Amino acid sequence: MSGSKRAGMTAAAAIDELARTRARLIAAFEPFEGARFHERPGPRLWSAADVAEHLVRVETRIVTGARRTVELRKGATPGPWDALLKWPMRLGLVDGIRVRTVKGADPVDDDTVAGFTRGRLLARLADTRGATVAFLHETRDQDFSGLWMKHPFFGCFGVREFIAWGGWHEARHIRQLGRIANALGLRRVR
Repeated sequence: MSGSKRAGMTAAAAIDELARTRARLIAAFEPFEGARFHERPGPRLWSAADVAEHLVRVETRIVTGARRTVELRKGATPGPWDALLKWPMRLGLVDGIRVRTVKGADPVDDDTVAGFTRGRLLARLADTRGATVAFLHETRDQDFSGLWMKHPFFGCFGVREFIAWGGWHEARHIRQLGRIANALGLRRVR
């Protein structure tokens, strides 16, 4: 993932970035069968179901924000520190740090996942990605240079770059699924 100065990422590059982690993400859900999908390794800790719902919520918010930014042709303004804010993400330093979840993105807060089966949550994940890819295809010929979206912790990204950030976000949660599987004593998929 490049720095905040690259606002001109193509739709194809964003789709490729997202595709890099998706198969690994689906494989990371494999050990969580039946009730184990909803099992939390401790109080306030996330289950595999919580991870799936979180990914749906975050990607939906990003694409909704991207759509709004593109329609209004107005977004955030990059600051002088944006490139610096991305270094912990690039170096993998944020994995050991609990990044505070944006309000509404933490499924433990509302326990919505209790009403969804494993199949339904994974279908929601697939539907969300389908909507993301559809947006990228719809807008593939549009020039988004100068249009920025602000991440609450990592600063501004170009519109397509922010959508592609979802691949890094999924990779972070793949590692989290491994930790959850270990805590529950489940076989991990590599």
